[in-house]
Amino acid sequence: MKILIVDDEPGICMFLQEAAKRQGHAVEYVHDGTAALARLMAEPFDLLLTDVQMPGMDGFALLSAAHALQPDMIAVIMTGHGTEECAIRALRLGANNYLQKPIRYKELQILLAKYQDSIMLRSLERHVTLLVTRKTVALTLDNTLPLVARVADFLVREAGDTIAGADRMAIKLGVVELLVNAIEHGNLEISYAEKMAALETADGMTPLYQDRLNRAELARRRVAVDFCADADSLTWTICDGGAGFDWRHVISPLNNGHLGQLCGRGIFLCRMNFDEVRYNDAGNSVQAIKRRATAPA
Repeated sequence: MKILIVDDEPGICMFLQEAAKRQGHAVEYVHDGTAALARLMAEPFDLLLTDVQMPGMDGFALLSAAHALQPDMIAVIMTGHGTEECAIRALRLGANNYLQKPIRYKELQILLAKYQDSIMLRSLERHVTLLVTRKTVALTLDNTLPLVARVADFLVREAGDTIAGADRMAIKLGVVELLVNAIEHGNLEISYAEKMAALETADGMTPLYQDRLNRAELARRRVAVDFCADADSLTWTICDGGAGFDWRHVISPLNNGHLGQLCGRGIFLCRMNFDEVRYNDAGNSVQAIKRRATAPA
């Protein structure tokens, strides 16, 4: 395992480092939460072993920030005698376990051995995921806009570790943009002009949505989504039930005088986030393609 130790007492850091190295782990240590956060921002660790009471950023603040940066990392806190409430608070903030000072070598050995099995299993699962040469998912979405973000999150998670971490949010937001377009402009036939006008009103889009959903021929339309991961790329195909649009003449926001307009911005951003964005001739089906970050072993 790759372990980061955080404690403002050099002697404790050296003891923990030597103990963990005896079990074959790669270990680094820093003396405060700010330095630890910098290391976590720079590269991933399997386990964080941190003191609670430190100058500057304490262990509680570090736990919250570390969990946001590396959600899969195991976090263990170190507390002194009589500070059980600190352990409870840390566990509520996302810590997975705690050790009480003074830390005994045998107790640390047992804890690290237990978590090493979990880390190895996680690594094997990721390796097996990369062995998958083809994976497909098909789903149908009705015109419920509040579901779009959850559907996009599911579709991106289905890609697993084949999307680089830095690209994950951009891809998710791109899928959201394409799904919203399919519902609003495809199924419900809301034009850009109608949308802009509605957004200027006090009630926003709600009356416009309701008007379109009251039309049975529009309300019954669905968005069909197919996700395919193969050896080379990830492809999200999104088809709506509308008549389509002339995607060839959508003006880029970067063109002179168009930077502030919303019309065409979604398509432009998707082209920036994906390697390819392909529409069918009618304009009611789009493929968003991202090449795999890691080739299968």
